[in-house]
Amino acid sequence: GLYGGMKGCGLNEWAALKRAEGCFVMGSGTEVAKEASDIVILDNNIASSAKAVLYGRTILKSIRKFSVYQRTMKFCAVSVSIIGPFIGIDTPVTVMQMLWINIIMDTLAGMAFSGEPPLAEFMREAPKRRDEPVLNAKMIWQILFDGVFTVALCLFFLCSPKVNAFFGFEQSQLPFL
Repeated sequence: GLYGGMKGCGLNEWAALKRAEGCFVMGSGTEVAKEASDIVILDNNIASSAKAVLYGRTILKSIRKFSVYQRTMKFCAVSVSIIGPFIGIDTPVTVMQMLWINIIMDTLAGMAFSGEPPLAEFMREAPKRRDEPVLNAKMIWQILFDGVFTVALCLFFLCSPKVNAFFGFEQSQLPFL
């Protein structure tokens, strides 16, 4: 992609503006330049473009964190629900519990990730390609590893006699023990 900066009247650089991956134009620029750009900076302050990039990168980071978190939890919930009947637990998580978990976890996680402050270190990262997927290979491995670990932990808590005794479950409630 085309990165860099340029200055001009707006008529001659229209083709370059159209080809750029991300294009900022000052509000006082020509209408041709504004039409070709992605973002128009209304206050005519070049520092605003740096702030826009910083906030954009922060939003992308937050979306990626939320995606990893949600996909890991969904992987765990579905896996425990599928494995449960095979180990003698008819409904490890009821439908109502699943709904409450989703409501609480989606809402609180969304609020937490949306309120993260922009960090200056994000500006030292290389620009992202326009066609780069939201989930990369590292994130997919993180989802799988954390999901498998969480499933194992949940199954341990469901099957452990000591955990069940600690929480006051009777042995007759768990048919496989």
